[in-house]
Amino acid sequence: MALSDALSDFDESVLRAINGFAGSNLALDAAIVIITVFGMSYVLALLFFPLWLTRRRTIAVDLIVVMLLSIAFEMALKALVARDRPFVALDDLNTVQIDFLNTASGYSFPSGHATRAFAVGILLWLSFKGSIRHLIPLGAALVAFSRVFMGLHWPTDVIAGALLGTVLAFLVYEIGKRSSGYVAARTKVVSYIEQSVSLGRHRT
Repeated sequence: MALSDALSDFDESVLRAINGFAGSNLALDAAIVIITVFGMSYVLALLFFPLWLTRRRTIAVDLIVVMLLSIAFEMALKALVARDRPFVALDDLNTVQIDFLNTASGYSFPSGHATRAFAVGILLWLSFKGSIRHLIPLGAALVAFSRVFMGLHWPTDVIAGALLGTVLAFLVYEIGKRSSGYVAARTKVVSYIEQSVSLGRHRT
């Protein structure tokens, strides 16, 4: 069996096993939809504000950087691979999708939700201390799982997204520690935002 056939069989069998539970319980479906919302770009971007307000300002800037990188790589790979989503390729899935949330659009590979959730989640896991931080990757994994449950991504879409997001998180974290040029630029961004906020307060 060719590798592509094996991956295709893996994707469909795992997808059907997980997606088979969709639509069976309203509370479970609602919980999955709530979980998947946390992988949306504008929801993750909102984490900038609690980080900033608690004076974790370098982490706040790193978060925006890793978000932009994850979106750029995700869009590039989707255009390159041009893979159809499962609900397009298979007409008998239990698709869970809320139209006004726009939880699925464009091509399937890699999963944008998984990429962003792991990029942000692993960055925060690396940046924080304490045992509580170990719950963050679990949250990212739940976001990735939700995409397969809802019939919006193949399993290999979310696996690839998780790997991509993790690599980008480590990249930004290491550059933030080792690159003097990046550190200087980040310091200027933090200073500029602080001055802008201070100026705005004086004007009001």
